[in-house]
Amino acid sequence: MNKRIISILLTTAVLISGCNTKISEPVPSGPSEQSGFTTSVEPEITTTGTEKQLFEYNPHPHVSFLSGDIPEDYWESFNNLSDALRKGESTFKCSSEEAYKWCTYWGTLYILMPAASLMIEGESKDGTVPFENGTGRIYYQMPAEDFVARQAEFEKAVMDIINSCVEKDDTDFEKCLKLYDYIESNFIYEDYGVNGNDDSCYYTMMNRKGLCAQLAAVYAHLLLQCGVEAISVGCYDPSISHSWTYMIIDGKAYHSDPTWALKDTEHTDLLHLYYFLMDDSRRNESCPVKDLQSLILPNYQESRSNTDFSASDDSLCFPQQADFDSLDEDKKVVQYRVTEEIEELRYN
Repeated sequence: MNKRIISILLTTAVLISGCNTKISEPVPSGPSEQSGFTTSVEPEITTTGTEKQLFEYNPHPHVSFLSGDIPEDYWESFNNLSDALRKGESTFKCSSEEAYKWCTYWGTLYILMPAASLMIEGESKDGTVPFENGTGRIYYQMPAEDFVARQAEFEKAVMDIINSCVEKDDTDFEKCLKLYDYIESNFIYEDYGVNGNDDSCYYTMMNRKGLCAQLAAVYAHLLLQCGVEAISVGCYDPSISHSWTYMIIDGKAYHSDPTWALKDTEHTDLLHLYYFLMDDSRRNESCPVKDLQSLILPNYQESRSNTDFSASDDSLCFPQQADFDSLDEDKKVVQYRVTEEIEELRYN
């Protein structure tokens, strides 16, 4: 694992540093704290006389479509790590040394527990043994009590977003669309890392600005927290580096790009839908690299893993120039505009 980390570090640094095609840096602005769902559906829908049921933070995220590469005991070990971190503990139960390395790897944390990425390590600097006899040590890079507060603050920020725009009885499609719109409305594209700030998914979630890799990871983390399996993936080639979100809805896979529809970047109040729930052919238009990468994969690259990041279903693809108009959750219909015409897509 350590050899793998060293060998991919330079490539990963380029991958998470941002997109090198298509995106022009937007004019910085603060988050608007509003959703684009203003036509016919409010972000929060309540039933008269019934209190809205709120989501609670799930410290045990799980992505079942990665089972071919990430054994169940790795996930169980990660759950133990997550529980220990939230309490500021110094050790956790772990199934094996390889599981320990995967759990404490900054890339795994970047996806599953962003507040801990780069804030803990799995390598000893004090001579202690990182893993032995089923127990892994946690090496905090900040006081443990400060990390507990950092994690709690992050969890609150995540739940505030989700509970502001998603209902517990929403379909997976509705969750994806509402959170997609939230990001497009409230986040901006900005390379803050050059200014010495924390270049991480955590920083992007807390400050509502980042590059493609951070935006894709934020979207994936929000989806995981409301029950949609998703991770961030990317591609690297001398001509292009870019990241987006890969998710499963009703057993079908899709690519969604939360970067290329940002309202701040497009200087518009409209939600563009062309890059939402793409199939492979559409994804290839913008990033024609076949061997995709994901930080959470133990072997990093799709070609060296058992995971297939293909997406063949095009039934939820919107035409080019499609702008969101309204969502009818009773009829399961999205209305969208192409120029002046109103068209419909039935999603269930």
